[in-house]
Amino acid sequence: MKTLAALRQSKFARDTAWLGLGKLAVTGLGFASTLIVMRVLGPSEYGLFALADSLVVLFSLVDVSGASTSTSTRLAAAAGADDRAEGERVLAYGVQASIATRVLVLALLLLGGVQFAAQAQGSAAVGVMAVLLAAAGPADALYGQLLLALQARRSMAAASAMQSINQAVLTVFIIVAVLAAPVAPALVVARLLYSHFTLLIMLVLYAHQRERGGYVLPSLGRTLRLALRQSPRAYWRFGLASAIDRNVASMMPTLIVQSVGAAGGPVAAGFLSFGMRAIAQLSVLSGALLDNLSAAVPQAVARGEYQRLWRIYLRLQAVVALAAGAFFGAAALSAPLLIPLLFRAQWGPAVPAFIVMCLYGVITTLGGNFGPLYRAFHMLYSAIGAKLAALAISLPVATLLIHDAAQSGSAAQAMLGTLAPAEMSIGVHAAAQIALAGALSVTLLFGVSVLLTGVLSSQRLYRLSRVAKS
Repeated sequence: MKTLAALRQSKFARDTAWLGLGKLAVTGLGFASTLIVMRVLGPSEYGLFALADSLVVLFSLVDVSGASTSTSTRLAAAAGADDRAEGERVLAYGVQASIATRVLVLALLLLGGVQFAAQAQGSAAVGVMAVLLAAAGPADALYGQLLLALQARRSMAAASAMQSINQAVLTVFIIVAVLAAPVAPALVVARLLYSHFTLLIMLVLYAHQRERGGYVLPSLGRTLRLALRQSPRAYWRFGLASAIDRNVASMMPTLIVQSVGAAGGPVAAGFLSFGMRAIAQLSVLSGALLDNLSAAVPQAVARGEYQRLWRIYLRLQAVVALAAGAFFGAAALSAPLLIPLLFRAQWGPAVPAFIVMCLYGVITTLGGNFGPLYRAFHMLYSAIGAKLAALAISLPVATLLIHDAAQSGSAAQAMLGTLAPAEMSIGVHAAAQIALAGALSVTLLFGVSVLLTGVLSSQRLYRLSRVAKS
C-alpha cells in the first residue's frame, strides 16, 4: 500500500501512466491500420511505399539542425529553471530549423529523387511518391515542435491525448484510402492529407494548453515572429551534434531497406519493412517511458541529482530488459501462427525476418533509454562515434549477408526452373531470404551501437554519482 501511495504521489509515475494510456490507444489504432493496410496492399505494393518512405529518410540526412532534440532537451531544462525567455528562443529555433530543413528535403527530392529511385530501385514511381511524402514535411515539423513543447513542460496528459487523436486520424485516413484504391500511391496521399489535418488539431490544442501548468509555454505568434528574425547560431552547435547523431541512427535501417530493395525488389523490401513496422507498433508502449525520460532526465541533471538518477537507471534497465525479453519473446513464438492468420498467407514468408526483428525490438527498447542520458550530458559526439563504429563493424557483414542471400535465391530459382510473376523481380522464397538477411543486418547494427552507447553513457553517470556521494 505504501508503494502504491508513493507511486500516486510521484509525478514521474503519473506522467508515465498518462503516456502509457495514450500509447495503448495508439497501439490499438496502429494495429488496426497495419492489419488492414498489409492485408489489402500485399508485400509488393507495401514494399513500394516502404522504399519511397526510406528514400525520404535518406534525403533527410541533410538535416543537421537537431531541432527536435534541441527542443526536447533544452526546453525541458528551461522549464526546470522557469526561464521563459530561454524557452521562447529554444522553441523558435526548433520551428525555424525544422521547417527550413523539411523544405530543403522537398526541394532536393524534386530535383533528384525521381532519377535516384529510377537508378537505384528501377522505379521512378518510388521517387514520385517520395516527393509527395516530403510535401507533408513542413506540417509535420510544426506539429512535432508543439508536441515536444508540451512534453518538455511535462504536460503528459495533453500530449498523450494528442498522440491518440493523431493516430486515430491517421488510421481513418489510411483505411479509407487503401480501401478506395489498394495501391501504394493511395497510402501516400492519405499520409499527406493526414499531416495537415492533424496540424490544425494541434494548433487548437496548443493554444488551449499553453498557459495550463506551472511553466507558460511561448505563444505560437511570438514563436513564429522570433523564428523569422532570430539567429540560429546560439543553438545550432548543439543541434548539429544531435542531428548527426539522429541521422546516423536513421541511416542504419534506411541503408539496409534500400539494399534489400535493390537486391530483391519491392517484395523483399516489403517483407523487411513489415517486420520493422510490426516491431515499431509493438514498441509503442515503451515509448511512454522514453518520452517521460526525455523530459525528466535533463531536469534531474540540471539539478545535479546524479545519485538518484543512477539508482533509477539501474532499476529501470533491469526491469525493461526482463519485460522486453518476455514480450518480444512471446511475439516471436506466436509469429508463425498469428502472422499468416491475421495478415493472410501472402505475409507468411515474412515470419523469419519478423522473428529476428524481435531481438532488434529488445535491443532498441533498452538502447532508447540511454538517449536522454547522453544528450543531457552533452555526450553527442561520443554517441556519434559509437554509431559510426557500429556502421564500420556491421556494414561489411550486412553487405555480405544480403549479397549471399540474393545469389542463393537466384541460384535456387534457376535450378528449380521457376520464374517470378511479372510484377516481381525475384521469387517469393528468395525475397524472404533477402529480407531475413536484412533483418539480421539491422539487428547487428543496432546491437553493436546500443552496446557501445550504453557503456559510454552509463560510465559517465556512474562517475558523477560517485563524486556526488563523496
